[in-house]
Amino acid sequence: MHLKYDRLQSSSDLKDFLGNSGCESMENQEKIVNRMNALESSLTYLQNDYDQLHETVLENTKRLEQLKLAVERLTRELKQSSSQTPEERNLEDEKPPHY
Repeated sequence: MHLKYDRLQSSSDLKDFLGNSGCESMENQEKIVNRMNALESSLTYLQNDYDQLHETVLENTKRLEQLKLAVERLTRELKQSSSQTPEERNLEDEKPPHY
C-alpha cells in the first residue's frame, strides 16, 4: 500500500506556483523549492520504509497463524496419546530407533 500525495512535477512548476501565490522574492522561492525537494525526498524514503514494514507485518502474521495451527495440532496429539490406556498403545511405536 502506497501513501499518495500531490506532487509538482518539476522545479519550474513549483516556481510558477509560488509566483502565482504572492511569494515575490526569488531567494525565498529558491529556499522553498529546496525545502520542497528535501521534503519530497524524505517522503519517498518514508514510503519505501512503510512498504517494507507492511510486508514484514504480513509475513509475520502468516507465520504466526501457521505456528498457532501447529501448536493446536500438537496439543490435540498430546491429549490423544495421554488419554490412551496401556492396552490401546501399540508397542511397535515405542521401539527404540535402533531396533
